[in-house]
Amino acid sequence: MNQTYRHLLNLYGCDSDCLTTAAQVEAALEPSLNNNYLERLLHQFSVDGLEQGVTGIYMWAGGHLSIHTWPERKMAAIDIISPNDESPLVGRLMQNLPGRYVNVQEQAGAYNMGREAVGSFSQCAKLPKSSEEILHFLNKASDEAGFNVVGRLSYDAGEQIGAALVLSESHFALHVNKKRGIAYADCFTCGKEGDPCEGLEILTANLDPRNEKQSFMYR
Repeated sequence: MNQTYRHLLNLYGCDSDCLTTAAQVEAALEPSLNNNYLERLLHQFSVDGLEQGVTGIYMWAGGHLSIHTWPERKMAAIDIISPNDESPLVGRLMQNLPGRYVNVQEQAGAYNMGREAVGSFSQCAKLPKSSEEILHFLNKASDEAGFNVVGRLSYDAGEQIGAALVLSESHFALHVNKKRGIAYADCFTCGKEGDPCEGLEILTANLDPRNEKQSFMYR
């Protein structure tokens, strides 16, 4: 199975004026992305009319950047999943969205922003052949897992297809390489959204892979 690069970053001490509205988050992220994405969706939310924040996702062929913000705590969770090493993108983010970046793969469980489940799959008996099929798989798993879906987006880049659900508290994404017959899923939730492991297990059962690798961590 081909390597997939992950940068799972918790951000602390950020300027809350960069995190409160969708327009602010977009302005902070897009100089770093250099328009190198196919689809994007940013969802602004509030809780009881008091707390405000943004959940957003940018997708490109085989990968994505997701963000969930807590401006009242000057915090954000950022995921970058890609078939290529996106370390230069991380460096640009640190310049354009300054704060203290923590790689949770190295310090997992220490900060309690949420929960993350990821999976890679090959030789799937039911590998999706279109972005619409991927959305169907994600919707089915999210319904059964009790996620609150607030937005959907997808892309078709020929050999690479993918889709993501923007949840009220983060995201659920699946990328497929049709030529190689492999898939990669990422599910992050926080608060009372639901159990990402349950969502990933349901998705795995629907894909029916011969080979799979899954991991879970607290953020």
